Amino acid sequence: MDKEIYFISDNHFMPFHNEEEQERRQLFFDLLKQIKKEGNSLYIVGDFFDFWFEYKYVIPRHYFDILCELKSVVESGCKVHFMGGNHDYWLYDFFTDNGMQVYYDDVELEIGGKKFFITHGDGKLNLDPFYPAFRKVIRNPLMIKFFRLLHPDLAYRIARLVSRTSRNKSPDSSHTLENLYMRKIEDFSHKKFQQGYDFVVTGHYHFPMKYENDGGIFVNLGDWLEHFTYGCYHQGQFYLENFKQD
Repeated sequence: MDKEIYFISDNHFMPFHNEEEQERRQLFFDLLKQIKKEGNSLYIVGDFFDFWFEYKYVIPRHYFDILCELKSVVESGCKVHFMGGNHDYWLYDFFTDNGMQVYYDDVELEIGGKKFFITHGDGKLNLDPFYPAFRKVIRNPLMIKFFRLLHPDLAYRIARLVSRTSRNKSPDSSHTLENLYMRKIEDFSHKKFQQGYDFVVTGHYHFPMKYENDGGIFVNLGDWLEHFTYGCYHQGQFYLENFKQD
């Protein structure tokens, strides 16, 4: 296997345009050009959008440029895999209709003889005892049907208010919180490596790290808000890179 496989998560592209948002998007488009040029593939590991809700007849206009760029990657012959996160789980057939592979749950696969466990990561570390119940509510089909009754302008306005609070507690905000995450990650990765996985790849937690445990490698991909990091797997090696520094 000579092709590289790229991994990215927590881009949190916003449903509006300003200078900072345009800069973040342009950096991502530059990364896509690199992927297309080399004929590689891409795994998007959740929270690509700060909010996404798929209506039957409506495409969010502020995401149009991003959707066009992804479509261009697919049309170039590259494979794009899209995993829903806690901000953009509400996926239906739009992305599959445009040639992407969509995942609604964790992904287990083998690449070049190595076993991968890929997950967005929300709820995996058991940090919030109330989150499992909340997760069931927001993914409940009845809740999704109710939300669909809202006008898209109102729905996205509500989502922006909610998403601001959900991003306020990142591990970078506190050394104590980061240390707690590290202990939880050690326990979580240990269990996965004992199950035979060689690589565990997550998003959600926004701080980039590569951690070896029990002969396996755990990678948190970071984000595209502050760190601009992504993962790259090639010939048995997993690299965690900073696109701005590249």
